[in-house]
Amino acid sequence: MRLSTSDILSLIAIIVSLGSAAYQWYLDSHMNQVNLESEYFKSLYSKHLLYDLPIARKYIRFDQNKLVDIDLLID
Repeated sequence: MRLSTSDILSLIAIIVSLGSAAYQWYLDSHMNQVNLESEYFKSLYSKHLLYDLPIARKYIRFDQNKLVDIDLLID
């Protein structure tokens, strides 16, 4: 049984489309993992970045060329 040129091209097209679908699935699953991690870190750090740090920064001041009242920022 001999394959014609169109049969060979059809097989190559099927292999390329399956490979492309597998590669796209890999990229999508990786992107989903990154998105899940970003939501986790966003929820973890948003309280600190939006509320705690501005409040702590409000109390920092210079007294005789030294920073004082930085305990809230350190905590």
